Amino acid sequence: MAADGMEDILPEAISSLGLTSLLDYAKEKRDFASDGNILVRLSVVAKIGHQDALELAEEYEASFAEIAGGVTGLLLIYPMYIHHVIELPSTELQPVLRFMEAQAKRGELHEPTILSTSDVLKREFKLYSYCKLSLSSTKVVEYKTSDPVERVTAECLVTSIKLARLLATHQPSEYADILGAIHETNPELLASQGMIAYFLRAGDLDRVSEFLDRNEAPMTLLADNELVWPPPTRLFPYD
Repeated sequence: MAADGMEDILPEAISSLGLTSLLDYAKEKRDFASDGNILVRLSVVAKIGHQDALELAEEYEASFAEIAGGVTGLLLIYPMYIHHVIELPSTELQPVLRFMEAQAKRGELHEPTILSTSDVLKREFKLYSYCKLSLSSTKVVEYKTSDPVERVTAECLVTSIKLARLLATHQPSEYADILGAIHETNPELLASQGMIAYFLRAGDLDRVSEFLDRNEAPMTLLADNELVWPPPTRLFPYD
């Protein structure tokens, strides 16, 4: 993600870990990874397809229960969209994205779009849960901004972290009641439906399929003489 979208949240993230500088953060991240503990936070938005959203949520819950190392996070179900934040071992990132891609191919999701995939030092969510938001209107108000998409994305990610920290102050048994009323009690902790629609229209964000194509494609190796222009002319017919 571009630096101009993250500049406002780095100090908060660093201080929350008890660190004093970016150098401390880098050292902590290196030590964490050297122990084999590479944790990823994935944030995805999508438009709901033909399947009931609660059935989608149950599919995720069943699938994540089988992942070694555990999955934490939150699936927010809007009338037309979903916003999914998932914390999981890095080795499980590709399988989870392939699962989402399969859902898109079946028409259960439309245009699943990645807001962020980032290595993190700790989980913000205690467990994995989902909630169908009780919004009074399905109308999507157009989200207008002059900020670059990177900055809007960063703000949305910060909102997710703040929501996770709010939930962390309560018992899991209270989550359903808190999330059921979150649009009234703490609306600033939710991305609007208009913002999600904005992300889905943004050409700078990867669809899940594009991310997989780029990261799973075999590496192409070129000889040095193929990396210059114009191509060198052979003086002798060695072949």
